Amino acid sequence: MDFGTLVLWYLAIFGGLLVYMVPTLTAIVRKHEKVGLIGLLNVVVGWTVIGWIAAMVWTFSDK
Repeated sequence: MDFGTLVLWYLAIFGGLLVYMVPTLTAIVRKHEKVGLIGLLNVVVGWTVIGWIAAMVWTFSDK
């Protein structure tokens, strides 16, 4: 594997993890009182589309 391919793999993995953690990061920035539970939901069932959407909706719910 050449260097360019390796860099692309690392960028793809980092970008994917960043997108995956958007609900948790948004809850942290918004100082949501349930940020720990949102993070737990995101990590445990965020891999499903429904779990990720649920975490995102919860992030934007009232604090």
